[in-house]
Amino acid sequence: MTDESNLELYAVPMSRLWQVLYLLGVAATAGAVAWSFKVGFTWSAICLLVVGIPLGALYWYMIFYAPSRIYLGMGETSLTVAAAPFAVRVVPYAEIERVFEIDLKNPAPENESLKPGKSKRGLKVGSYRAGIFKIASGKEALFAVSRKNAIGLRTSEGFIFVSPSRMQHFREMLAAYGVS
Repeated sequence: MTDESNLELYAVPMSRLWQVLYLLGVAATAGAVAWSFKVGFTWSAICLLVVGIPLGALYWYMIFYAPSRIYLGMGETSLTVAAAPFAVRVVPYAEIERVFEIDLKNPAPENESLKPGKSKRGLKVGSYRAGIFKIASGKEALFAVSRKNAIGLRTSEGFIFVSPSRMQHFREMLAAYGVS
């Protein structure tokens, strides 16, 4: 495991639009439940609490807490891809065989087998993906992406797809560590 105190960190942020839409979804669901009972203010408030608090807690975890724990860390000898709580992988730079850019939504014909599919253990909201997902070839890959354009890393253990907040700087740092 790498010493995380010496890592250069790169965030993989979730779009604020998705966060706001999920919060509006919680409010709308809780409001619809309260309205459907039509039993007065007291029972409406109780319904809002019974539905709103659990949904709010679940959405807070999925939309705010889990994405805040997702990062890429570059140490002296290895890359840490933390798509916590779903997966964390430490990859020595020497094991990275190929680095390439990919459009995950519409990949080039030679990369069609890398198109993401269903989640095995992860979170997908819009183009945001964090965790382990099946790819079109049937294999599993680790994703820590927040947009359709990503950097693909082929390793001896499979593929990793990342889209750090500072993508160009991340590529330059990989090149500085001898990964191309």
